[in-house]
Amino acid sequence: MPLELHPLQPEDLEAWVRIHYLAFKNSTVACLWRSEPSPASFSIVAKSRGRDMLEHTPQAHYYKVIDTDLDNKLIAVAEWRIYDKERSEEEVKADFTLPDPIPEDCRAAREKFMEGIFKARWEIMGTRPHMILDTLTTHPDHHRRGAGGMLVKWGTDKADQLGLESYLEGSSQGSALYQRHGYQPVQEIKCDFSEFGGGPDVHVVSCAFTNKLHLSPNL
Repeated sequence: MPLELHPLQPEDLEAWVRIHYLAFKNSTVACLWRSEPSPASFSIVAKSRGRDMLEHTPQAHYYKVIDTDLDNKLIAVAEWRIYDKERSEEEVKADFTLPDPIPEDCRAAREKFMEGIFKARWEIMGTRPHMILDTLTTHPDHHRRGAGGMLVKWGTDKADQLGLESYLEGSSQGSALYQRHGYQPVQEIKCDFSEFGGGPDVHVVSCAFTNKLHLSPNL
């Protein structure tokens, strides 16, 4: 199999940022950008994510999938965070921040979108220990090749090993992938981007209950 899973390296950051944009540029959240970021803006975001990699160590774990048949081309990236101890409300909400904007951002749309994301994280997981799939992006030319599944499996295996619940928000199109790995939908985050030239978006909150806790679905 030509696909391999490896830890993300600092030299991969700019490629990751470009894949992230390509993965969402034609989606229901495309209006988070006013236009395609310039090379300078991609570089700014890459440097910001590099700082995040350092600041969230050891909670943050970044993995990539490469295609060895394409000269080790980066095709997908995931960021998992492991919170294996109870945290205070202040510690949890300290993560509820947005990165500095780039000129091509639609800041108001991004704030509206992330408000729903942060609200769900607080209401569902609160301060208790868990793992979270913070980001999963696959290059659109490499969908349905198993890269996303490899990245999800790394996290679910780790959660099982640690005995932690696992949490994520994903597009409705990705729900089948997550359910194959044991996730159960528990809530929908609905956001209308009409005021920004977009339309309705639905992100599905899903959890895997490795420690046999149960949440009441709110779908």
